[in-house]
Amino acid sequence: MLKFIYLLTFSLLIAQFAAAEQSPYAVISVSNPEIKVLSSNIFSWSDKSRYVYEDERLGGFPLKDKFQQDIKNKLTENDYVFSDSEDNASMVIGYVIALESSLNDMDINSLYGINPGYINKDKSKLGNRYEKGTIIIDILEARTLRSIWRGAIQGMAEFGISVKDREARLKSAVDTLLSEFIKIYGKGK
Repeated sequence: MLKFIYLLTFSLLIAQFAAAEQSPYAVISVSNPEIKVLSSNIFSWSDKSRYVYEDERLGGFPLKDKFQQDIKNKLTENDYVFSDSEDNASMVIGYVIALESSLNDMDINSLYGINPGYINKDKSKLGNRYEKGTIIIDILEARTLRSIWRGAIQGMAEFGISVKDREARLKSAVDTLLSEFIKIYGKGK
């Protein structure tokens, strides 16, 4: 019986490891331990650090608008308040959205000091239908521009999918990333 329990435990560990190996994305989250409490729960966009590397293979999808709306929705659902003015905000949000052909891992590491580390193990997801993509969200103190939190997610962008599927995938990425921020900084605190 004890041998069976060991085999079952070993099998479960192997299954979990295999599932982790096939993860559809990689996520990294870095926070600043010096910043424990935000002065308010008001956020705005950073005027200086919002970059979307457009790609015609996305078929004219309104990536920037949808992305910003997903960020606003996730944060406001968690008691943060959006302001059109940086002057009213305690934190500002910058971001980068890019495919690997526009911003590769070496550039991400050099420019942002992080490496999400997604490796495509499924060699069938190559060619002109898929490309690795990266989303980085930066949350900074509005007054000092000190980094509060940075999160990045990488996975395979798929071309030729429906608008509904693309919206769902983008929302899922934003929810995954900002859930890490909310775990650390709480609901609008």
